[in-house]
Amino acid sequence: MLIWSPKDPASTEKFEFDFTDRLGADTVVGAPAVTGNGVTVTGVTANGTKVDFELSGGTAGTVATVACTITTSGGETLAELGVLEIGGEAVSLATAKAQQRLEGGDEDALLAGFLRAAVGHVEKRTGKKLTAKIVRQKADGFPRNVHCGSPIHPNRGEQGLRLWFGPVSQILSVDYDDPDGVTQSLTSFRLVEGEDAQLLPAYGEQWPATARGPGTVRISYVAGYDPTELPPELTLAAVLLFGHFNANREAVLADTRAAAIELPLGVEALIEPYCSLGIA
Repeated sequence: MLIWSPKDPASTEKFEFDFTDRLGADTVVGAPAVTGNGVTVTGVTANGTKVDFELSGGTAGTVATVACTITTSGGETLAELGVLEIGGEAVSLATAKAQQRLEGGDEDALLAGFLRAAVGHVEKRTGKKLTAKIVRQKADGFPRNVHCGSPIHPNRGEQGLRLWFGPVSQILSVDYDDPDGVTQSLTSFRLVEGEDAQLLPAYGEQWPATARGPGTVRISYVAGYDPTELPPELTLAAVLLFGHFNANREAVLADTRAAAIELPLGVEALIEPYCSLGIA
């Protein structure tokens, strides 16, 4: 699976699938089949061992997928999948400025930075992505295998691998280093979706053994709210914090009679119900 850089929804950009490492002496023959989910595909051409195409459109704040199937000169059929984020902020600068009654555009570049910082703070405090993002997470091996219980209680004793950002909607890949240090791909698993998601072994199976050491398990997944389902409390928290950053442009308050606080209480009250388990 390929993970491409984010694309602006208003732009048309060139992309490619490179099959060189899988083709050997073969080449791509015929017309490649390239289809997009959440993005428009045009201009598909085969170029030796590569497939070139353009992507346009997409909905801001989502993750799009592109599938490619080719036929080789040796008669094989090969497939590849690519994913990319469709860029866009959870809260537009125009919306944030309007709610804070800010006019004019002289400071838009600075204000955009305040807004990104505010959204980022809300995401870190809650463990939630306000827009769909491709998240890469590492773990020091899989959880310890335990007995999975009887057919009546198949989940008893299972230990899931916690996915730290949510809400999780899709697992893109699970790679791990086996005891010999060879990279393997895990294709059989279960996902407990939602805001406090977990990855579990498939029913009747156990986690595979891994090499010892940090980062022996690597997971890529899609996490974040659908633009139509983003809780308004989190949007408002980001806007309030944006206003706080704009109104207080120094690290400390100049008036020593005022009581400084680390985080506006209104923001804390809005985001606290959405904080993931284990997020302080």
